[in-house]
Amino acid sequence: MALSDSCARILNELAKELVDYSDFGYEPKQVCHIVDALFSLASFVVGQDLPPDTPNTDHSLGISRTVIGTIPGVESDGNDAEQASGPAIAKLLADVSKVHPRLRKGLDDVYAELVSRPDHVLTQIDPDIRGKLEAVLKHQG
Repeated sequence: MALSDSCARILNELAKELVDYSDFGYEPKQVCHIVDALFSLASFVVGQDLPPDTPNTDHSLGISRTVIGTIPGVESDGNDAEQASGPAIAKLLADVSKVHPRLRKGLDDVYAELVSRPDHVLTQIDPDIRGKLEAVLKHQG
């Protein structure tokens, strides 16, 4: 197991915990610290997976894809007991994106990429990615 595998595991666990605690009333500025940690872990993971000569813009987009893709249940309408926090996490991410420019840019960039290329490989990896983004963007207003 490589260090990037450990970081990916922790990234997924932290994203799941963020969802589990999304309705605990944390302020967006507090959650920014968790989002920073998600981006840091994703940066290491993506940096290990991409060839060294990859343009920085592709690297940044890959990091944003990874962070957004690891957050489960955002697109849920809350009717499923297992994903009852869907609307809460979508609202929390929308609120955090208002004070966290990197998250806002990541959401916008990944959504724009999916809109411009509906058959993007990302939709094959995570068919719910567009729904996650639309749920968050709806709450951004």
